[in-house]
Amino acid sequence: MDFVKLADKIESTLKKGEHSLEQFFRDDLLSKFESSEEYWNYTKAPPGNKTVKKVQHWYDARRGIPKTSYQEFRFKHLQFADTRKKYGEKFLLRWKAVQGDAIRDYDWRNLMESLKEVPDTPDQDPVYLELLDYYLTPLFDDDDFRHRLSAPDSGFPIFQAFMNEYERGAYSKIPVFFEMSQIFRKIRKDSKNGGGNIAAVKFFRDEFFPNGIPEHIKRDEFLKSDIFEPLREIFLQVKDVDEHGWELAVARQEHQATTKSVRSLHKRAAPAARAAPTRAVPSDVIWV
Repeated sequence: MDFVKLADKIESTLKKGEHSLEQFFRDDLLSKFESSEEYWNYTKAPPGNKTVKKVQHWYDARRGIPKTSYQEFRFKHLQFADTRKKYGEKFLLRWKAVQGDAIRDYDWRNLMESLKEVPDTPDQDPVYLELLDYYLTPLFDDDDFRHRLSAPDSGFPIFQAFMNEYERGAYSKIPVFFEMSQIFRKIRKDSKNGGGNIAAVKFFRDEFFPNGIPEHIKRDEFLKSDIFEPLREIFLQVKDVDEHGWELAVARQEHQATTKSVRSLHKRAAPAARAAPTRAVPSDVIWV
């Protein structure tokens, strides 16, 4: 069983699923999200004029009271030139602090430059797309991918709280799909000795497929054939692999990784010293 190919197929299918679910959220649910209690409380402006707000912020900081609302995470602010520059820049600076090197210098310059004008449509607005990513993509602790970051470092908990409540949780598995997709990638990347593919496929079999596929994907005719069925096919392939089978696969993968490493060392080893080339003796030299 080729776990590399299986993991590749799972990941490419998950990307299709994420793209489809993101588009569904933008088209059908984003306006409802913006009017929800979860979103409004998270992005509302504090009461009072500018002076009152400053005094309150100073007072809260002195008493160690954490901030609970953040206007920089509001989509509407990106639609108007004055609020776009003010709050868009605040959002990007906070997002950059969390993402670090994940945002390349070239992309960062483009993002900051794009704050100067309001694009015609959200699809042409890179800051809007980053803010959407802020809400839809869960982030994890670098040292423990099971520990998910909370707000304000990530807006995913706000998105998930809304989805859990909207229409009595009818779409609650959509954030689960996004979260498990990220965990799958983390496991695949972080596992040692080349065993990441095996561990990721095992996670897919034991946790992802049984618990993380939204009903929306199962019901929609296109998504069912394009996403659900390929994932179901992989699940059926690995469903009956017992623990001994996983252990054998991991051992085989570790052996292959060790063999490959040894071969690489041999290739990099310095070649044997060669005898210095013999120089021709000039004919006019007189030997004594």
